[in-house]
Amino acid sequence: MLSRVYEFMKSFICLSKLLNNRSTIHSTFLSAVIVATCMNGQRGHADESPYYKAPFGEFSKRPATDKQLTHLTRLGPVGMSVDFIQPAFTLRIKKIEPGSPAAATGKLKAGQIIETINGQKLHDIDPRIQLGNWITEAEADDGKWVMQVADHPGGKSQQVVVQLEPLGKYSKTWPLDCPKSDRIVRNMAGYLKHPKTTKGFADIGMLFLLSTGDDSDLEYVTQWARSHDGGWSYPWHIGYGGLALCEYYLKTGDQKVLPAIQKMADKLVALENFGGWAGRGSTAALSYGGGGGHLNAAGTLCVAYLCMAKECGADVPEDTLLRVIERFYRYAGRGLVPYGQGRPEKGFTDNGKNGKLAFSMAAAANLTPEGENSIYARARDTSAQFSFYSTSYMLQGHTGGGIGEIWRSAAMGLVNERLPNHYREFMDNRRWHYELSRRYNGSFGIVGGQRYDEEPWGSAYAMTFTVPRKTLRLTGAPRSKYSKPYVLPKRPWGTAEDDEFELITSAVTNGGEMYEIANETFAENTGMPMLRMLKEDLDIATVRRYMHHPDYVIRSAASASIAIHGVGLLKEFLASKDARVRRAAVEGIDRNPKELLTREVFDHLVIMIQDPDESWYVKDGAIELLGKAPKDWIVGQVDLLVSFLTHEEWWFRKGALVALSPVVTDDRCYRKILPAIGKMLRRNYRYNVTGALRWGDLPEYLREAKPEVQELARKSFKEAYLNYVDYEHGLDRVVNTVNPMTRDAIILSIAALPGGYDTIYAIGKEQSPDIDLPFKEVFLKADPKRLSPELKKIVDDAVGGNLIPQYIAKNRKQLLSEAASESRTKDAKSVKMPGLLSLYQKVGVQDYSWNSHGPEFREMKWHYHSFDPAEKWMKPNDRLGRYRDVTFPEGMGKWYEANFDPKAAGWKQGLAPFGAADGKLENFADIMTKRGGCELSFCGCSKPMQTLWKNDVLLIQGDFEFPPFEDGYRYRLIHGGVSHVGSGGGYRLYVNGKLFNEIKQGVDRREGERPIGKVIPKDWWPEFAGGKVKLSAITFKKYHPRTKKYGGNIAIFMQRMKSPPVDEE
Repeated sequence: MLSRVYEFMKSFICLSKLLNNRSTIHSTFLSAVIVATCMNGQRGHADESPYYKAPFGEFSKRPATDKQLTHLTRLGPVGMSVDFIQPAFTLRIKKIEPGSPAAATGKLKAGQIIETINGQKLHDIDPRIQLGNWITEAEADDGKWVMQVADHPGGKSQQVVVQLEPLGKYSKTWPLDCPKSDRIVRNMAGYLKHPKTTKGFADIGMLFLLSTGDDSDLEYVTQWARSHDGGWSYPWHIGYGGLALCEYYLKTGDQKVLPAIQKMADKLVALENFGGWAGRGSTAALSYGGGGGHLNAAGTLCVAYLCMAKECGADVPEDTLLRVIERFYRYAGRGLVPYGQGRPEKGFTDNGKNGKLAFSMAAAANLTPEGENSIYARARDTSAQFSFYSTSYMLQGHTGGGIGEIWRSAAMGLVNERLPNHYREFMDNRRWHYELSRRYNGSFGIVGGQRYDEEPWGSAYAMTFTVPRKTLRLTGAPRSKYSKPYVLPKRPWGTAEDDEFELITSAVTNGGEMYEIANETFAENTGMPMLRMLKEDLDIATVRRYMHHPDYVIRSAASASIAIHGVGLLKEFLASKDARVRRAAVEGIDRNPKELLTREVFDHLVIMIQDPDESWYVKDGAIELLGKAPKDWIVGQVDLLVSFLTHEEWWFRKGALVALSPVVTDDRCYRKILPAIGKMLRRNYRYNVTGALRWGDLPEYLREAKPEVQELARKSFKEAYLNYVDYEHGLDRVVNTVNPMTRDAIILSIAALPGGYDTIYAIGKEQSPDIDLPFKEVFLKADPKRLSPELKKIVDDAVGGNLIPQYIAKNRKQLLSEAASESRTKDAKSVKMPGLLSLYQKVGVQDYSWNSHGPEFREMKWHYHSFDPAEKWMKPNDRLGRYRDVTFPEGMGKWYEANFDPKAAGWKQGLAPFGAADGKLENFADIMTKRGGCELSFCGCSKPMQTLWKNDVLLIQGDFEFPPFEDGYRYRLIHGGVSHVGSGGGYRLYVNGKLFNEIKQGVDRREGERPIGKVIPKDWWPEFAGGKVKLSAITFKKYHPRTKKYGGNIAIFMQRMKSPPVDEE
């Protein structure tokens, strides 16, 4: 290869330490490095309390010693849930499971304190691990779980003996050749076969039964399989449940199940688009899932299903089969299977998708005649190997991470023979979690897995014990006489150089050395300890070692230290014979382009990109990296980059667009680039490709360009829209999602240009001359300042002349009620006045906007008192606040009543806003540092705090005069400072001693930038008619989910608005 023989000039540059360079390719990965050092406790720091011997936990989500409460949902087969409370860690019973050994004692109940278990107390290590180990010890002996229990802390204790099933000891090779593991498997099988129990999510418990290898389980599955009608229609269900049906056929040859297998295969074929699926159908909105409308948590196993259905003899169209394999194969060994239709993601929190990919590649390897000698078998192994390195990131991921533990454990079983030491380290160090996840009735949950800690999902977790048995085709059973092989491509994606990403061994250095990984340990070589180590300044030997490591994330982390040692070391890695090292070197440059992207390196990258044999994944990183070079260098490679705008591989198209962005307005090349982008847009159906046109630097470059450049951009994008070639698919759902949203993306790209809205209007009128305002939604969201005078008049006329009357007519009944302050609806979606105000504001009418009424909130002086209640916050998290019933200080039980005298009660006085952030007079949210601060008139959180809120609970009370209320106006009382996601902890507001408003939680996701308060109903107006009004409020501190600061802020004030005309006239 040219890239192997290219010679660098002799040079060496001493570089400063890498700090915070943002990587276009790896911005997500950077956060993973940070997370590596802060997986302990609510506030993300090393726990250095006396309780723990080690500052960092073995696994993520180790209970924090400074947290009031951590909940453990299941204490294994004991049959109870417990809380870890203060002082760390006191063990308190949360719930007793009916029918469990704990319940059988008749002596245990919620709220009791467990002082010792079998004479031992929690100490030194993660209490979850210690509890799991005690279950192992008890079951290895007589099964007795002897507890000293008190009804309350410090109370008299009694001995309570819980009798567990004495299952025996684990063997050194467990779950193989292990009587205890066998009994666990039989107990689980017995649970699944009971007529009143679950068969698992989408009946995945049937896959477990087949994996046991027991003939009695096969008999039960036979009944299930023959009754299956193939009626599942969601990818989630087919991917999880359909595998058992295929395994059953390949084991038995039972022809009766083939129609159901074919029916589900047909369903997946019909739903597939761009090689993937949504969770409950074909595609969601293209903006979903990081772009593309797919949900790979559901879709990844659908690849396995189609491969297995094909092996069963089902008719699966070749183009569909190859497309889905190509789509998912490319992720193996290159990071994480992404959430949706994207490039690989970085970090160790895959939420089980890499484990699922291992099974899908296993199915592909089984299908093709090459079998274990195929690239698919290698892709299976490298995807499974990831389980070892990611295992310390337990229970991390979307929706809680529980689902990830299923496939992390199952996939590790696929490499128990090829990576025996890694497998043993993995299993022995995770044993505690399997113990805590088992239930007294033989079933499994997934302890700590949030909504997945239930038997339907635990039925799949139990496969941890059976995968190594190799009783399934997916887990290593040989082809049966019913298997029908099908030749798959030798390589579904990339070049021969890309095959190296599928290796589970270290890369060979330029000197011929290979670093041994066979003796890696859980304690030193899994993700959390590795990333903590790799974030330090590394010497050359350490950088070299881990740049050649088989795990992608570890190589990527090591690349951050290349800059410390300069271009000399970089040259070594770029000249590596292994594509994995070259890709990591590209990432090292990407982190420090200013220091490492020299002219020699740039020229070398160009040669790599031009090389037809170069790995596609190396080339993918190199293409985008060119855009970080000086503009003069990029201009010289415009022809090369433009050629990739129409490449079959969309990763290249996306990278080329990003790389061209800095020179898109350059006089030397804009005439080449802009028409080429327009040409690409005509047939580009990948939403992520054009991201640079919507939220990258490219729009900003065009906004500052010369008029002739802007004109060509508008022309090129307009032609792209008018000449767009529709994407074709058999489902209207797909066509009606992809084509409109892709066209809309082009329109939004035009809108970003100066004069773009005029171009959009011209396009609309050209296509639909009879429509007064084409692209109505685009113009309604447009900044009026960016509309030309002529276009603004057209928009104003359309809004005022048509849209406002139409909106009023459609919602008149509700609007009349709201305008008269009579509506009491609590459903935000039912309130219609904000929509009407938005239309008026769009045409520049501010007559009906909300404005301050009465004293300005920063001039409102309140009496206040803060205190720490006896009722501590005792729930696992406080993301939505700590609102609760509390006992008030003596003499303050009626603090909100009209006759309460705060001065006599010793309250202080202060000006709003009241606030605190970790004990300081600051705003605990981060909105002030984003988007230039908060400009919401109903929030005001950007205003400096004026009075320190010291303790957990804050009471405020004040007497204020407000101007008289008038008919034709609306009034509202606002809780200022908390109108953003993560803010607010719940509050109550009283008017003259009467409860006026109560909100029991803070602002949840997708609820931000809305007023927090309540419109004053007409029947409350008399309360404000007698001069001074007494306002009283209570609120609570919390941790902010983004800043991790403990505090809050509050200001209460009034606003009014003139009611717009909404009657018939």
